[in-house]
Amino acid sequence: MKRLKLLHIIIVQAFIIASTIAAVQPAPKHAPPIPASPPGNVAASDGTFTDHVEVTWVGVPTANKYYIFRDSDPGGAGMVQVGSKSSHSYKDFAVTDMQVYYYWVQACNKTGCSEISASDSGYAQSAEVPASAPANLAASDGSFTDQVSLTWDAAADATEYQVFRDTDPGGAAMILISTTAGLSYNDAAIVDLQVYYYWVKACSISGCSPVSTPDSGFAEAITGGIIFWDDLETGDFSQWTRFNSGGGWLYPCTKAGINGTWGACVERGSNDRRKQLIDETPVDQTKFHVRFNFDMNSLSMGNDERFRFMQVKMGAERPFFIVVLNRGGFYEIQLNTLLDDLTKVKTGWYPLADRPVTIEVNWQAASADGANDGYAELYINDLLQEALTGLDNDTIIVDTFKIGFTSRLEGKLISGVFFVDDVSTSNGTHIGLP
Repeated sequence: MKRLKLLHIIIVQAFIIASTIAAVQPAPKHAPPIPASPPGNVAASDGTFTDHVEVTWVGVPTANKYYIFRDSDPGGAGMVQVGSKSSHSYKDFAVTDMQVYYYWVQACNKTGCSEISASDSGYAQSAEVPASAPANLAASDGSFTDQVSLTWDAAADATEYQVFRDTDPGGAAMILISTTAGLSYNDAAIVDLQVYYYWVKACSISGCSPVSTPDSGFAEAITGGIIFWDDLETGDFSQWTRFNSGGGWLYPCTKAGINGTWGACVERGSNDRRKQLIDETPVDQTKFHVRFNFDMNSLSMGNDERFRFMQVKMGAERPFFIVVLNRGGFYEIQLNTLLDDLTKVKTGWYPLADRPVTIEVNWQAASADGANDGYAELYINDLLQEALTGLDNDTIIVDTFKIGFTSRLEGKLISGVFFVDDVSTSNGTHIGLP
């Protein structure tokens, strides 16, 4: 009996001790939740450093460690862990210059890890200096009918050259058209008489240079040769036979909207003298094509005022010319052409948009007396506006081209400046869109 009482006392005391120990033990801690999302805004440096790529990201709540992965394949099929950090950035020094790497980051804590983040690419810049831009880029101006030929000087350490082209001299939409190891390139993907602007970069293992100074070029029309061309980029009028400045009211200028290039500003001025550019290189032309850019700019005209701003001459006569008219505040143009009996045939009036336009005239004399197969066509922005056909003009020729204020200005309510650019004449046919 005594033994049973003693055993009971021992059991009770053990229970009391266990209860006391349990009461003083701290409650167990809950494990942190797995990071809910991968790190955001992963960004790897692009050539900022020569000896490493720096990767940064936005941290994730509850994460206390980040694993960084890398691959040279953007798909990540062969990604490997390259480091771990408790901060939000990592510097990868195990890189090769100019090699593009793709990086991913994963957020983790002791409970687990998030999904892998979106990737970003980065590379280390070569410590070597890239090649300098090629010098003396030259594009052919009408030397060929099927191509524009480019040449340039070699750049030190260059292993290849990238050739770029645009129809805008500002290069806002330039595109890469070729990569070559040589110092020349023939661009055959061209339109006759379309002016193109070219740039070249020199490239080496260290990267590519800035683009070169541009040069413009064009291919001659297969249907006829260039008679005259002036892109008016030189800032003077030395290519013209002569010009009447009328007291300095004809001068080089720039005009936003026509490729941002130099051109010619023609101002009414304070006197009535003609202000015009004159080319006398045409010789007895029986086929004549004219193309130029035109903008009314700040020109102001009284209602129903008009004047000739482009014409061709045959001695004292004008085989064809263009007139501009202000009709109730809107500007319109009309093509006039001459017959053998010196009577005129005219197109209708066609509106000028409130922006720079390209104007073209195709003119051809009749093939023989009585053939009546002469014609004159007016184009605006490469679209045919009207064709005058069946013309009896076999005795008419062209020997002079003029552009500017070619009319007398006495008594006209005209002031301000108009703008012309990229003037060409040829004995070919229309080369714009059909």
